[in-house]
Amino acid sequence: MKKIVILFFLALFSTNIFSLDVYLDNNKLKSITRHICPEVEFVNKIKEAQLVFYNGITNNIKKNKAYDYTVGIEDLLYLEKREVNENFIYSFKNYKKIIKNIAEIFKIYNPKYEESYEKRIKQEIEKINRIKAEVDKDEKLIFKKGSKYDYLLREFNIKHIDVDKYFVYKEKAYRKYGIRKIYLFEDFKEQYIEQLQNYGYNFIRVDKGGEYLYFLIDILKEVKNG
Repeated sequence: MKKIVILFFLALFSTNIFSLDVYLDNNKLKSITRHICPEVEFVNKIKEAQLVFYNGITNNIKKNKAYDYTVGIEDLLYLEKREVNENFIYSFKNYKKIIKNIAEIFKIYNPKYEESYEKRIKQEIEKINRIKAEVDKDEKLIFKKGSKYDYLLREFNIKHIDVDKYFVYKEKAYRKYGIRKIYLFEDFKEQYIEQLQNYGYNFIRVDKGGEYLYFLIDILKEVKNG
């Protein structure tokens, strides 16, 4: 009995040594971060964290052990009034840069597990590349609403036309493409949906949620293969 108690406390002590309290400002990255470093425990406040990961393109956290996970992300897209399109996370290319950045910091603070981190990152990137290679490369023209997936569409060179409030007035100009299917990535006013349905268009709402990486994969497959 005494031996069991000793082993229990040793295991508990060992867990506490390697537990790492982390603040991460994007919930979509938490699953992959825990996959890279299972010792992670997420906290809700910066002041409670041992490590802080933040989006340095739109934010700046001045704190010791605070790291920008967007380092190396280039070719940003811009909206009206030159505002940055903040949806750069919806890109396989940027996703790979982000998880590599996070893993590099873990290797500094937990060098004992460097080989394990490297292995997990390699497996994740191989999985992404394999799935991307399987996607149908046939050219398509996509009608889409909103800017959320502009990085993903650009990365795969998917030709697209924005469906905005003016589209219903200029729709005839696009009938030459023979497109009858519109992918809606964001909410669209019902009055325009009804009007376009009367023109014979079918709508597919792609934004389903789910785990971030597989969510992107589902979107890509549905748009490219749909």
